[in-house]
Amino acid sequence: GNGQNSVGLNPQIKYNTDGKYRIRLISVTNFGCRDSSFETVSVYPNPANDKLFIECSEALERVVLYQLNGQMVQEQMGAGNLLQMNINSILPGFYILRIEGKESVQTRRLLISE
Repeated sequence: GNGQNSVGLNPQIKYNTDGKYRIRLISVTNFGCRDSSFETVSVYPNPANDKLFIECSEALERVVLYQLNGQMVQEQMGAGNLLQMNINSILPGFYILRIEGKESVQTRRLLISE
């Protein structure tokens, strides 16, 4: 990167030369919570009811499903860029999905439907 920062609603950083750059996006909520993202993660379908697919641009190491109270419901180790999680025995409701890659950790909200 070039050391530039932006606090705008739609940040734009321009580079003077063409090339590949590694950027880091850090978002801070009004409550001071920080989230950092390096990689792209797709979770589908959402809502889900039988199978859940997690796809990441980096190798997945571990995916953990939590209830909103923090209790772990299911854990699955990854071995590649695509992971399939069977969720047909999970009760319907809202959950938090923790997605751990080799270099990043991301969370997603998930709705499991009937």
